[in-house]
Amino acid sequence: HTRYGTVTGVQTCALPIYVWTDDEWDLMEKLQAARFVAICNHAGQARLASLMPKERLHLIHHGISSELISDSARAQSRDGTMDGDPVRLICIARAVEKKGIATLLRALALLPRGLHVRLDHHGDGELLGTLRQLSDTLGLGGRVRFHGPSAHADAMAALDDSDLFVLPASVARSGDRDGIPNAILEAKARGIAVIAGEAGGTSEAVQDRVTGRLLQIGRAHV
Repeated sequence: HTRYGTVTGVQTCALPIYVWTDDEWDLMEKLQAARFVAICNHAGQARLASLMPKERLHLIHHGISSELISDSARAQSRDGTMDGDPVRLICIARAVEKKGIATLLRALALLPRGLHVRLDHHGDGELLGTLRQLSDTLGLGGRVRFHGPSAHADAMAALDDSDLFVLPASVARSGDRDGIPNAILEAKARGIAVIAGEAGGTSEAVQDRVTGRLLQIGRAHV
């Protein structure tokens, strides 16, 4: 029994592990009081293993609804040569630092103007206004569309109409990072090619050059 009441179990992913407690005592008190702790990624497991008995710590990868799984991989024919039918990139992510969307915009700005691509971003967040301004500053114009918060069904429909899912995940200055982003799992389930930044638990969802591409964080890759 603690000041939080009787703790039977704790399930966590990323933010509470890396950010919420500057000192470890608060997190340790919760962990020590729990009969079991479930964590969804190896990086988080390693962090918690230093704070609690390992026998009460369980790695349980989360999944997605089986209804989202496509029967086959997507056929993709757009090659960027047609202005009226650009290669369609999609990023479904909150507009926060750890998602690396600013890096994505800077990378898009490096692409040749003769290569026709379009990025659709779905998601809300504290940096959405800043990202819109950055897009304008970089001269991306019609190459980027910010849709804001979208219903899950609408985001999945947009995913099905896309050629490439991109999430340049990184470690935020606060230390926050992703566990295993659901959006990556959903993109793979729909048969969409995936490029992701290697941070947090993304390498548990994407095997580089086998099930997608993993890029080192902190740089605009082309």
